[in-house]
Amino acid sequence: MTLRAYVDMLKFQDQLHSHSYFHKAAAGAIRYYLKLYDSSLNSPTELDVNTSKTTEKKNMKRQRRQNELRKWQRRKMKDQVLVARLSLGNDTLNL
Repeated sequence: MTLRAYVDMLKFQDQLHSHSYFHKAAAGAIRYYLKLYDSSLNSPTELDVNTSKTTEKKNMKRQRRQNELRKWQRRKMKDQVLVARLSLGNDTLNL
């Protein structure tokens, strides 16, 4: 973008904001978006979808933690078996 095009764009914006139609359109868009935002909060289907998604996320997080705990317990058990074999003088490391 050249400097001249940028200056022309700034002049256009100054003229645009001075028109009453622009203010009416902006106010209408603001009212519309506020109404849209307020109506989406009251929608029971959206609330159900949001709660089901959060419960799914919680369940997945819980399942992931349980899997990590099981893996950690298995590693700990293997380490204990290895230590027991080494302490008994059993040099073979068949796991």
